[in-house]
Amino acid sequence: MRTHNRREYLNVDRQIAVLEKAAGSGTVVACRYCGAATPVFGSIGVCHGCENVVSLSRDALAKRSSDIVAALDSINAQLASGMYDGATAAYDALYAKYADPALLYVEGLVCNMQSNHEVGLISYDREGFMEENTLHRDAAARHAARARLLFNKAISACNAVLSKESSPDVMFVAFLANIKLGNLRNAESLLGALTGSGSHYLSMYATMVLDSAAGRFDRVPADAERLMKPDAWSINAFFYMALALLKKGDAKGALKLVGALKKNVSSAAIDALAREAAGY
Repeated sequence: MRTHNRREYLNVDRQIAVLEKAAGSGTVVACRYCGAATPVFGSIGVCHGCENVVSLSRDALAKRSSDIVAALDSINAQLASGMYDGATAAYDALYAKYADPALLYVEGLVCNMQSNHEVGLISYDREGFMEENTLHRDAAARHAARARLLFNKAISACNAVLSKESSPDVMFVAFLANIKLGNLRNAESLLGALTGSGSHYLSMYATMVLDSAAGRFDRVPADAERLMKPDAWSINAFFYMALALLKKGDAKGALKLVGALKKNVSSAAIDALAREAAGY
């Protein structure tokens, strides 16, 4: 078991103080792709739910696209009730109307959620031949395959857009989809494109995500700290910092930081990280 000096825990306390101050003095924006409310400090941020770029308050988004807000409210109500098929059908309808690659990406996230839900229903305490477990395993595999298909479709749709115009936001969606597929070489190429586009904020954020996905957890704390400053702030940086602490053996620090994070935002990923840190 690793031991940790006092300075390491003071760093966590400092990060928590930065989190609470920024989240409390910033603004809350709504994601036009998943509906999550995310605190931001500045003119741009990244959704804590789906990691798409966010910038508008819910009221501003409703004035611009009231149908999207209504659709997302319905989708989230369905997800809360476990009605995944209804949610994915609604995303299909939104994509048919807006042809936004980010909608395909987020629908893929929902399919992954549905797959994880099916895995969670598998139980080895059942009597008999456990045919029901086979049904859940098959369903989980089917939804995971659908998620991969959607991520690939999102990448293709992004490429079609990028063949006509240079859009950092679209590059970022393609980057995220490649991360979900485990295509780290493609993701690294897109990170280079993001850097070349001049989008410093998205480039820093993508660097943090790529280092985490590649298991370079010795680099992630420095990546995350660059996104804990007023001129470049993301609440998700605290999630990646907590994840890096856990992977480096500091479960106590990770649990402390993720506990502070949960006071401001909530997601399945944050809850999963908290459980993993608590059981470490």
